[in-house]
Amino acid sequence: MNSISVFGPNDGPIAAAIISALHVVCFDSAWDLDSTAATLAVPGTVAFIIEGSAKDSGEAEGDALQPLGFLIYRATLDEAEILSLGVVMDARRRGMGRNLIAECLRRCQASGVKSLFLEVAESNQAAKSLYEMAGFEVQGRRKNYYKAANKDQAAEDALIYRITPKASP
Repeated sequence: MNSISVFGPNDGPIAAAIISALHVVCFDSAWDLDSTAATLAVPGTVAFIIEGSAKDSGEAEGDALQPLGFLIYRATLDEAEILSLGVVMDARRRGMGRNLIAECLRRCQASGVKSLFLEVAESNQAAKSLYEMAGFEVQGRRKNYYKAANKDQAAEDALIYRITPKASP
């Protein structure tokens, strides 16, 4: 069983510690605690942390809930942007990313957001599939947006995705 907790700007220190720890295991270029806390402190920022048991992360035993993923978005007027979404490797492809996006879409729709955007590296096939299954569509491209990890690699384009949050049936 998964559980999603919601954190706002006033909950920054609690959420920042959990999210920065998750960021380290989800991404090669992770946000540190200070960057995460600063991001969460900006008005209009909301974070979700999804928890599940060890079974949800692919481990054989354990019922205690543990953080397995997160989503951070920021809303301004009638637009919002997903700033970061990550699920630990062992818990991927178990619906957690889909559940985080669904919760984000529900909250955006309820607050009058007309457009929800995100950016993703063009080579990130798993993330692109997740977003496209959720109904996001490519709206544009940012050339050379992601800097290469080393000087022998080229910078990578970011694809800009957009969706209009709709009321659930």
